[in-house]
Amino acid sequence: MGFLKGVLGGMGFVVGIIVVFVIILALIFGGSDDSGSLGSSGSTYTVKVNYPGSWSGSIGGAGNSKTVDGYGSKSLTVEGWPAVAVIQKQDGDSRTMGVEIWKGDKMLNSGSTSAAYGVVSVSS
Repeated sequence: MGFLKGVLGGMGFVVGIIVVFVIILALIFGGSDDSGSLGSSGSTYTVKVNYPGSWSGSIGGAGNSKTVDGYGSKSLTVEGWPAVAVIQKQDGDSRTMGVEIWKGDKMLNSGSTSAAYGVVSVSS
């Protein structure tokens, strides 16, 4: 566990685990997109986080990921297949947080949680 803390800097343990999880998912599923090309950066997805409070996590595609955080509802762009998002509420609120992955005008996947500090994981 000390190794993770050192590698991930001052990030919280849970967010660090989320980042590692997203990287592993991207490596496992990063073979080819629906057009048949390897990890194509031509595949653009939108991750929509719907929550009135604070949240953070990781999004990525084609083996690349980045840490994100925000407050309130927000749309984020992901390049490459598969698009993956792991988002955690940063408060003890019981309001529902929803996370969706879109390609163009089609919603591909969604998830939600109302748990305090709950986590939502979705992929294309």
